[in-house]
Amino acid sequence: MKINLKIIYYIFLIIPFIKPYYFTTLTSINTIYNLWQMFSALIIVVIYIRKEQKISKFNIYVMLMEVVLIISSLINNADITSAILNAVQTIAFCFLIDYGIKSDCRKFIKSLLFVLEVLVLANIFTIIFLDGKLTMNGLKISLFGRKNGHFSVIFAMLICSITYSYINGDKLLLRTKIMLIISTISIALVNSSTGIIGMALIWVYVLFKEIIRRSKLATMKNYIIIYIILFFGIIIFRIQNIFSFIIVDMLNKDLTFTGRTNIWDTAINLIKRKFLIGYGCQTQEMRTYMFNNYEAVHAHNMILDLLYQGGIVLFTLFSALLINIENKVRKFENTQLGCFFAWSLLIYLIVWLTEVYAFEKFLWIFLIFYNIEILINVKNRNVEEK
Repeated sequence: MKINLKIIYYIFLIIPFIKPYYFTTLTSINTIYNLWQMFSALIIVVIYIRKEQKISKFNIYVMLMEVVLIISSLINNADITSAILNAVQTIAFCFLIDYGIKSDCRKFIKSLLFVLEVLVLANIFTIIFLDGKLTMNGLKISLFGRKNGHFSVIFAMLICSITYSYINGDKLLLRTKIMLIISTISIALVNSSTGIIGMALIWVYVLFKEIIRRSKLATMKNYIIIYIILFFGIIIFRIQNIFSFIIVDMLNKDLTFTGRTNIWDTAINLIKRKFLIGYGCQTQEMRTYMFNNYEAVHAHNMILDLLYQGGIVLFTLFSALLINIENKVRKFENTQLGCFFAWSLLIYLIVWLTEVYAFEKFLWIFLIFYNIEILINVKNRNVEEK
């Protein structure tokens, strides 16, 4: 069997940027990953200098957002070390994604997908066969950590898998269908409410993609409007109280979303005190102290967490980034890939109502959305060749 050295090269660069949560609890392995990240980041910088690659508007926004977080951390005497390390990781990985898609799209996406598939398979192995053997602070975890941490990696893998299917044809590949089933089983086994909602929305797309693609209402712009309505309705005005008979009596869930409403209230009060630049990157201990809640490792809502960490400045940059992505995808929303990217953003927005994903866990996926024109061109060339 012929070994493709370029794919091996891409895999080598990708691996250190997708670190399973459990590895962060193992000092030696975590150190190896961090050193590997720095080495990969150095290679990526050299590539950009040699290729004289122009930095995209997307990556400029990413760099600006990371600078805001570093400045805020300095001003607030927060965790500046983590702020810098996260910035290097996020920026370097986004540069790698940008370079890979523009230089050799199919091979790069294939390499990225391979790494993610291996991790998802390894994760379900730990769930089934190492149940209770992996722990953190006495709590049972798997390779991807506790239950709500699973969906961010699994969803990223599915996005790459479906994207790879679509740049190779009009139907989902068998490997994509298999990974959909494995992903669904993984989320069901850990019983993550956020993950279950996310997977349900993925299946809605898979089963009704043609209906969604033909609908004039199924646009990224409308999805963002839906999120804004849900944010103010649920997070600010608490309209869920009106439906207490459904949430409490029928679904047996509490109206606080497992204590999240208290965290939202605290976050809003803290944001008001430092509305402009926020509090920066804080250690888990400092964050739980500020919120007076050991469950408040983040604000349990993406918008509130952005405002808490970087204030209105960070939120404005993030909003501008979303608008740029929407402008790129809107041109291709009548295609399968464009429709899928728009729906994927909707899924992110929905799960962000109650969860928070760090930049390094999703901005590189947004960069794939941003480069949709290249992906569409690759698909068209592939169709012509066939």
